[in-house]
Amino acid sequence: MFAIVPKLAMIAAPLVLFASSADAQRVHSACTKSKDKVKCTCFRENGGHIVNRPGGSRRAVITSMGEVDRYIACMRRNGRPNG
Repeated sequence: MFAIVPKLAMIAAPLVLFASSADAQRVHSACTKSKDKVKCTCFRENGGHIVNRPGGSRRAVITSMGEVDRYIACMRRNGRPNG
């Protein structure tokens, strides 16, 4: 039984090492058809929403500075230095 533990550790170690890069792999459900899935996911997960305007146009809106800071941090975590 004790021989199984090192084998399990060898299997689990790469999973733990690559877990930090899983953030870039996750895509918000509203962003599946987006051209820039990372940007869309960061926007949606940090409080951004789309406002329909008169005339059929739409605008992306983030309402607070805290949401903007979290959006920029998300973009930087995913390899986008300029947010």
